[in-house]
Amino acid sequence: MPAIMPLFWHMLMVGWITQIIIGVSIWMFPGRNREEGFKAQKWGWLTFIFLNAGLVLRVISEPLVSISTSETWKTLLVVSAILQLVAGFTYFTEMWSRIMSKKQQREKRKRQRERSKK
Repeated sequence: MPAIMPLFWHMLMVGWITQIIIGVSIWMFPGRNREEGFKAQKWGWLTFIFLNAGLVLRVISEPLVSISTSETWKTLLVVSAILQLVAGFTYFTEMWSRIMSKKQQREKRKRQRERSKK
């Protein structure tokens, strides 16, 4: 049973609290129009997918690492950590456009308009 305690704390902190923080921050920093649709929110969805895939792999592999000598479970544990790290990068990418200054946002829209005219 002591081998499961780190998994419990990880699931509490990353699986619950971090997902609440991510969800609330995406909700609090609106940066999308309804007209933009699903494609504009791809980084937010990728964050959700990578984070939860990493968590599921950790739930499966971490208990098995302590009871098995197979390298497969250790590899899956590393893959779960990488997926969670990638989720952090995709979250940063999603949030960056939302927290840019007004000047940066105007410049970005101006560049997009110039590209669409070409």
